[in-house]
Amino acid sequence: MKKILVISDNDLLNQLYLINFEIYIGAKVTIIKDINTAEKSLLDLQNFDLIISMAMLNEHDIGSKSSFTLKEMNSKIPLLVIGTPAVELSNAIIIQSSYNLQNLLRTIASSLGITAKERSEVAVPKYYPIAVTYLQYLTNTPCILYLQVKISKTQSDYIICAKNESNILNLATKLHSEGVVNLYVNSLDRLTIVNKISLAITFHIASTNGASVVDKSNAVSTGFSFAASQLIDNPEVVQEIITIAETCSKVMDNIVSEISDIKMLIDMLMRNQEGYIYTHSMLVAYVAKHIIKNVSWGGESHVERINFMVFFHDLYLVPIFNSHPELISEEDLIFDKSMSNEEKDIIIHHARLAGEQISKYKKCPPGVDVLIKQHHGMSNGIGFATDFSDSISPLSKLFIVSESFVDYYYKKKMNKEKMNLAECIEQLNLKYAKHTYRKIIDPLLTLRF
Repeated sequence: MKKILVISDNDLLNQLYLINFEIYIGAKVTIIKDINTAEKSLLDLQNFDLIISMAMLNEHDIGSKSSFTLKEMNSKIPLLVIGTPAVELSNAIIIQSSYNLQNLLRTIASSLGITAKERSEVAVPKYYPIAVTYLQYLTNTPCILYLQVKISKTQSDYIICAKNESNILNLATKLHSEGVVNLYVNSLDRLTIVNKISLAITFHIASTNGASVVDKSNAVSTGFSFAASQLIDNPEVVQEIITIAETCSKVMDNIVSEISDIKMLIDMLMRNQEGYIYTHSMLVAYVAKHIIKNVSWGGESHVERINFMVFFHDLYLVPIFNSHPELISEEDLIFDKSMSNEEKDIIIHHARLAGEQISKYKKCPPGVDVLIKQHHGMSNGIGFATDFSDSISPLSKLFIVSESFVDYYYKKKMNKEKMNLAECIEQLNLKYAKHTYRKIIDPLLTLRF
């Protein structure tokens, strides 16, 4: 079992890291929250295979201190520093985002030489312990929970104390007050409940006063990933997905309102190594809100519907982008010859699939399912239009224009080319020649960079 030292005084982050590192990496995690203990632990490195340190700890530059100590001891132990260190650290991997769990887990596995196959084969007991303190973040449990009852010193029985989708908050609070440390889940359910707990903790962090835009962005990114997995692997969990979408939509709008210009937004997203789907979606939300505020018929209800479109429109493409990390745009997907027939079918039908799935969600804003089907200009959600008609919804047209603008801007950014707004507007006017589209394109001239 690999041993990881985490140096952090953020209790919520520590809970997030502890549960995820143990279940996904199969590691034993030691958490240190004060500077004196951290400095002593760094001198006893044979106890650890990896060190993860915040850049700052109680106003101390612990990231630089950890780096210096490892150099002094000529140690080859990998060091991950989360945040922005005061100076450049040549022997550390810098991770800007504290809450991008998928990126962090991949980096940890790579640093420890753990393959994806080894991660999937982490040995776990039949009944996997989940700390009651974690369960207090949940309202409903996504699986059956068991209470351990000791029969003898060496034997235990496990009795059901909460059924699937039952309210857990009151029970978790009661058991915690009674000194119960853990409840248990079937080992096959451990990833489901850990993902839901991670999402709940992340949203809790994002909703606290003073949460940064980066914190909020990472909460939404986590929501995207979790909803995509649920939508595809467990689509019957309707209420859970819609609750995530509602939360993410509100946080997205909050982020867009706080960001002063689109360059600031894309720089933050790319710095924090967000995936294409999420980066693309957040940029579309930003551009679409700008257009809505500058067309005569735009209003807050349109912003809400756009944000639901943004959240759901490409979720079926998330697994494909995860399988092909070398691809950086939807255009790449369409023309890539390495796609399997199954992947090609999903790409062609992803708008229809998402629209049909959303139509089952009664709490969605009205008409969002239709708008999602139309987001590539095809009323049935199948394929990609080459001639954009007037027969689709004005809000779908607004979404299409926003996506096209983002595609142009994103490609320029990836190629390190200067954005030419006049050239972009000219291309959009040629592609969307009908006057109803042009009225939507005009507000882009006042977009801030």
